[in-house]
Amino acid sequence: KFPLIHFYQCVSLSSAYPFSACFNRQPFVLIVSKGYATYFLFPLFSIIAPIVPSAESQQLAVARRETSDLRRAFSEQGTRLSSQMEALVKGNESLQRLLNPFRKAATRKFPQIETEAALAKLAQEVDLQRQELDVIRQYTEISKLNFIGTTGTAGHGLKEETGISRVLEGAYTTDNVRSQYSCDSVALAKFQEVIAKFPTFPFSYYALAFCLRQRDDKFWQGYAMKAIEILDKTTRIDGHHRNHEQALREIRAALHS
Repeated sequence: KFPLIHFYQCVSLSSAYPFSACFNRQPFVLIVSKGYATYFLFPLFSIIAPIVPSAESQQLAVARRETSDLRRAFSEQGTRLSSQMEALVKGNESLQRLLNPFRKAATRKFPQIETEAALAKLAQEVDLQRQELDVIRQYTEISKLNFIGTTGTAGHGLKEETGISRVLEGAYTTDNVRSQYSCDSVALAKFQEVIAKFPTFPFSYYALAFCLRQRDDKFWQGYAMKAIEILDKTTRIDGHHRNHEQALREIRAALHS
């Protein structure tokens, strides 16, 4: 212990100390107690270096975070699935209520079979009717046209025209009885143009089938099958032109000859 003397600049030390004793840089710690100053050679605090975590501890921390994330994700997914399942159950209940009138109708129409089987059979009939309605909607106008793309209902001295008939001009000859398609290159190009612009008109396929058949072109059968596909639909529609039935007979006979 030393008397209470204030050293404003330096502490008097032996030259044996390897460090400076200046007050603003010296490592001593001064404690004043009961009028005396006590100096310590080493400071009362320590400089602690930051602890660097090991690779194993870092991996463990990452694994814990990933596990926590997975648990949270699974929990959220479970909540969503539960909500979806609840919605599906409610939807099924609503569907069953909607099906009840159809079950009753099916059992009345097919009393000899079980309810679910009768319902399936009724559904098949409804689907067929829907398909028939689609055919009628898509092919009604086409079914009224003849070989040259008109209805043939124009009065004496009047000329009827449609988009199809305008394209086909020059691709056929006609007399008072029937029309006859030409098979030259100009006519073939016109038939292809009608197919591109009016793909549901069956007589373009019909004409190409017979023209290519005359040339021994193997592709004629593809056009014949397409013509039959359309004519099978147009001939089922009330009010169709009689040329459709005629063309259907002729093209089927050509395929079987």
